Amino acid sequence: MNKNILIYLLLAIVLKSTGGLAQESSSIERFISHGSSCKASDPALSLKLQSRESGLTNTHETLSLKVVCPLKRRSFSEASNSNDTAFRARIILGNSSETAQSVNCQLQELLGPKVENEWSALISITADATQSNEYTWDVVAASSPDLSLMNISCDLPPGISLINVHTESSDQTPFDSSNLPQISTFQSKPSDQFIVDLNVVNNGHIYRGKDANNPHSGAHVQFKEIYFDNYAESGELSDLPKIYAAFDGVITGVDYYFAQSTGNYRYGYLIEFAKSDGRNVRFNYSIEPMLDPKDEDFYRKFLLKKQGDVVRKGDLIAYMYSSTGDEYINGVCGFKANCTPASNAHIHYDIAKNGGSFMSPSIFNDSIMLQLSGQLRGGNVHKDCGGPCGPEEYIEYTECADSGGMGYKLKSEENPFEDKAADCL
Repeated sequence: MNKNILIYLLLAIVLKSTGGLAQESSSIERFISHGSSCKASDPALSLKLQSRESGLTNTHETLSLKVVCPLKRRSFSEASNSNDTAFRARIILGNSSETAQSVNCQLQELLGPKVENEWSALISITADATQSNEYTWDVVAASSPDLSLMNISCDLPPGISLINVHTESSDQTPFDSSNLPQISTFQSKPSDQFIVDLNVVNNGHIYRGKDANNPHSGAHVQFKEIYFDNYAESGELSDLPKIYAAFDGVITGVDYYFAQSTGNYRYGYLIEFAKSDGRNVRFNYSIEPMLDPKDEDFYRKFLLKKQGDVVRKGDLIAYMYSSTGDEYINGVCGFKANCTPASNAHIHYDIAKNGGSFMSPSIFNDSIMLQLSGQLRGGNVHKDCGGPCGPEEYIEYTECADSGGMGYKLKSEENPFEDKAADCL
């Protein structure tokens, strides 16, 4: 039995059996299952597993706790055909421990009481509590295995949350990723297409690596608020900042209404565009309006592509939405004067090997990076410090950005091109 097939069947079944919610038509069905659907393998320790909006969290101070999800095979969808349906699945984990960790998860195939097969996945968890950590399995064609029961279990270290599991069933033909270029191609021939028009950017920062004073596992771009004002008046999508595919690739994940630790909800894409060490590399477009519209369908009109779509460099794939009004003001603003969601709204972007940790998105050419540095210059988050500080305190960071760098003070695992630390990439 193919490992990926079993995993997709397992996760699809979880979502049906735990009240997962279909989000698409009968041809493409998406499901979400909250982490609270899983339980402690040892009931005596269940009190240390707390179900929160952010997921099922291990609150024990020292012990890892095993979480088990018993899964029945039948049936993830009333309309799906298990003989020809393709599957994709994504596990989302969070971290409130402020320590980088790894989570070991196992998939078990059970025939009666016997564990017939078992497969493991080691998932890297960043120390950044504001970032989710994802493990994605590629789309594969499902077979018809004679399975009666399956389990998935994860050993959650202290402070780690199992947020949710996303899966998709579709009768589409699985994407053939064999022709994706090696990531090294983007070092010798970087992309000449950025993710947005540079003239709409007025703030943000480059990727601050683990050796920076204030690490952040992603770069940001923020936007001139006039675009959100124009949209509020006209209702025309074309008045919003446009978001582009920066490369050829395939959309392997779509977030329509994803909960953040701030209480806000974001939307966005995962796009696979390259390969490295035999694994696909994905680019994360995390589009963060910094508000909660309280409607899980609200962001759909801003996303122009769907799961499985092949995109070409320069394709318009989405619009950046936020609001300058006071209807969505929340705790992010606090008591700041003239603060609205739009003043904090941004796109967070990074890259990662499938199942790996975050890496610097250093795939753009010098012309783009020098223009981007000019747009970021003077922005209040374009710096390397955690609080108030003067430019003299982050001179080296500024020099990196002004020289065309995207990644600053990178550990070896954050360098997408070689196993080597880099001060500026």
